Amino acid sequence: MNKTSDAKTKCPFFIRDSATKITCEGPGKTELAIGFKSKVRKRTYQKQNCYKYKCKCEIKRMMEEKYDNRPECDNG
Repeated sequence: MNKTSDAKTKCPFFIRDSATKITCEGPGKTELAIGFKSKVRKRTYQKQNCYKYKCKCEIKRMMEEKYDNRPECDNG
């Protein structure tokens, strides 16, 4: 687990990450993992999604809808 990612992550569905993978809360009692071809691509994705409250992450959108929250990802 990357302590820097833990400190910067704003997404409430983030669970953990590794060099090229991000694991998030999924529906039910599941976890969903996103794999990347490189550390750079993963880091870019994190900066654009995990480190922000508003993003375009499909997992976050799905989970917010599950919890009947207004999807923040649609706001910008």
